[in-house]
Amino acid sequence: MLKTFSATKNFKYCAILSVLLVAAGLVALLAAPFGVNLFNLDIDFAGGTSFTYQLNEEVTPDVIDKVEDSVADVAGKTVSAVPTGDGTQVLIKTKNLSSEDREKLHEAMKTTFSLEDDARQDVQNVIRRRWPMVKLLLAPVSVQGIEAERSITEGIRRLDRDPRPDLILVTRGGGSKEDLWVFNAERIARAAAACRKPVVSAVGHEIDTSILDYVADLRAPTPSAAAELCVPDQSDVRQKIFILQQNIQKNIQNRCKLCYNRFDQLATAQLLQRQHQQLARRERELAGLQAAVQQAAQHRMQDAQRTLQHAASVAQSLSPYAVLARGYTLTERNGVPCSVEALHPGEAVTLRGAKAAAECRIEAVHNLEKQTGE
Repeated sequence: MLKTFSATKNFKYCAILSVLLVAAGLVALLAAPFGVNLFNLDIDFAGGTSFTYQLNEEVTPDVIDKVEDSVADVAGKTVSAVPTGDGTQVLIKTKNLSSEDREKLHEAMKTTFSLEDDARQDVQNVIRRRWPMVKLLLAPVSVQGIEAERSITEGIRRLDRDPRPDLILVTRGGGSKEDLWVFNAERIARAAAACRKPVVSAVGHEIDTSILDYVADLRAPTPSAAAELCVPDQSDVRQKIFILQQNIQKNIQNRCKLCYNRFDQLATAQLLQRQHQQLARRERELAGLQAAVQQAAQHRMQDAQRTLQHAASVAQSLSPYAVLARGYTLTERNGVPCSVEALHPGEAVTLRGAKAAAECRIEAVHNLEKQTGE
């Protein structure tokens, strides 16, 4: 069975409890400025100062003890250090420190761990290593104190008006939240937002954020990282140039090969065309010669035919058979042609005509020359 608690019926007890809690809170608040933390509250509730440092080694328990010992003289025994970030950063939480004590703590950390907090030097080293052709235009400003806000604002505007820089890098080394609080100023944010040139913000370490980081075109976790983002790496550029050079050479070689093949094809086509033209000319010459030979052969044949016909005509005219055909006869004796002068009376002869032959006997032979002479 559930029992309910009535605040109205137990008003006396509730009022006493509330008064005790308020009184305890007031006592704790009054004791905090004197360094007394009655409830062991964290810095976010009890108030205090925090610092973030980038070390050159991994943050181990021994390193934590070394950090606390090095700043104990400045921050007292209330200091606490914890690793943060990628394991090489340390977050130091102390009581509220004055500006002088913060500088002492910073110097103690620099001396103990050989730290270099010069953001300008970090940027210059990275740029000199990655892209030494870049020229830096510095606008030194005050990042702490009453004039820090105005100084940073004027520095941003002055670089924006200057035609020489391509971008504006706003950076400073790590420090406490109080040291970096000036970069949350509205004037600085408005000056960065109004810039015509790109603005890169690199304030403090990776865990430190400010309004300027949200207003800037690019935010970098550290000054060194900002320098790496602002300039290219010459080794990467050289590699890209080498690859482009190889691609250009390959393209040129392929183009030359293509042009050579094209030229070879054109040369082959022109050669074939010339050969075709020569063949066509030879064919025409051969056709002309063939026609001339045929014409000459025809003329020769006609001449031969005419000569043969003439010879046949002559032969025909000289042939004894043609004489016989005209009515003359051939006298043969014993199958041998003989002249009439050689005949003697009483001999048997044959008179051969063109179509018939007659057997005759010689009765007398008369000498016609003697009769003509008489």
